[in-house]
Amino acid sequence: MQKIDAITVAGAVFVLVGLLIVFDHLLICGRFFDLGDILHHEFFEAIFFTAGLVLMLTSVINRKFMFSPN
Repeated sequence: MQKIDAITVAGAVFVLVGLLIVFDHLLICGRFFDLGDILHHEFFEAIFFTAGLVLMLTSVINRKFMFSPN
């Protein structure tokens, strides 16, 4: 079993924060996305989701190529 590194944990935290912002926006405004509010909630949702997914993807790719038997 492989250890989960700090980059994967940071990526998961960023994705979780992005999801929390989406649910906060859903509770406050009653919808997931609002184009009139694009500079507030949606901007941060996109940043957190993108950063989290990129960190998790690079962690998986690095782990796969660093620990491959070749």
